[in-house]
Amino acid sequence: MANTHVVDHDSLYLMVKGTLTHVERGTELTLPAAAAKKLEASGKVKSLGKAKSADVGSEVTPEVFAAAVAKLNKENKDHYTNAGLPELKALKALDININAATRDALWEALNAE
Repeated sequence: MANTHVVDHDSLYLMVKGTLTHVERGTELTLPAAAAKKLEASGKVKSLGKAKSADVGSEVTPEVFAAAVAKLNKENKDHYTNAGLPELKALKALDININAATRDALWEALNAE
């Protein structure tokens, strides 16, 4: 299980979905063990403990969700449900680990714009 960490450095940049992104001090992150170990050793993050399964997806912003959806193929039946929503398995393959309720809320917000 991944650990939750808080950024404790002013100039932390992380690769997020292929884009180098500035992460502000005080931001909570759920990090894979290898990345966490390296960042902890450098003093850039502090561990807050184990991530709860309910926390999964809580850091998926509308922008991150929109970028993931843009990578899906509308013609691929594995990417979208019969109702036209992004398939959870397709999103998970893009490292978007959310439940159906979160997906639905993000989808509604994305299509309201």
